[in-house]
Amino acid sequence: MSKGAKQGDRRAPRNGAGHVRGPGLAMKGTVRWAGPLFTPTGYGDEARGFVKALRQLDFPMKAEPLGTDVPFARSVAEDDPEFFKDAVASMSLEDRAPTIAIAHLAATAQFLPRSGVHYNIARTMWETDSYPATGLGYINTMDEVWVPSTFNAETFRSAGVNVPMRVIGEGVDTRRFRPGV
Repeated sequence: MSKGAKQGDRRAPRNGAGHVRGPGLAMKGTVRWAGPLFTPTGYGDEARGFVKALRQLDFPMKAEPLGTDVPFARSVAEDDPEFFKDAVASMSLEDRAPTIAIAHLAATAQFLPRSGVHYNIARTMWETDSYPATGLGYINTMDEVWVPSTFNAETFRSAGVNVPMRVIGEGVDTRRFRPGV
């Protein structure tokens, strides 16, 4: 059992920096991105951006749409047929170890580690300077939390989130948003 691990702890072994360690973890395994991929929301737009970027980096991706809005999904299929086709086709792919599961949800969601994966990440944000205590029991079960800003990191830390946290900003679609055009 790794240093600091508790009996029954499902988290992956960590080195001193809080990273997953172990043989073979440098190879590319499957990234399972579960989020609102086909919803007309900021979370959905961000989730689509992350999935597209990881696919461009040639990561084996498994997109898992949550809360699909059917009319909007149709518009994604029309506007970006390649993304839609790849996302739907990826749902049936076999996982390749090590598997990383990313749950891209609102901060008040009931984050729970996915079984059968090596590392569980919560991607979320919160727009005020306090985080409800009711969410702590869930988010602290994850191996890591990704937030878009230092404001979010400070808010989650001060509320009691005690798992490793990384600030990973939101991307910008430069084909859609071009200064000076």
